[in-house]
Amino acid sequence: MWSSFISVGLDMSVFNCTGSMMILVILCLTPILLYWLNASVLKRKYRPVWLSAIATFVCYASLLINVSYVDHHLEKELKAFDLNNDGFFSETERTPEQQKAMQRVVSDTGRNFAPITGAWFSLGYFLILWSVTLICSWIKRQYVRQVHRT
Repeated sequence: MWSSFISVGLDMSVFNCTGSMMILVILCLTPILLYWLNASVLKRKYRPVWLSAIATFVCYASLLINVSYVDHHLEKELKAFDLNNDGFFSETERTPEQQKAMQRVVSDTGRNFAPITGAWFSLGYFLILWSVTLICSWIKRQYVRQVHRT
């Protein structure tokens, strides 16, 4: 999953910075926001496993949206070299810049495998979120027991 952002980011330094930062912010803030909403607004309506699943889905969806954005951006960059808009590149349209743009579009397997690698990453992310939630709730229960004993 990250390989798709890194390989694309080498060609698109602006996206590398903004897209990767956006994914990291979503990865960190989504669970915090969901747990806060569940505790304060929803009065603990949802169990931690569902909150972890929702956060995982949001992160997976944002990953796919970012990959689609990069793909669209590269296609748009390549189509700028098609001067007669016929979908093919004639001899006059083939320049070193066009060949570099074509190479960026066709050679990145990270974008093609992003749904698969993103699913595996999301599974790991879900397990980590759920584990942290279970550990935090266990620690909280132990703390509450000690407070009630004294």
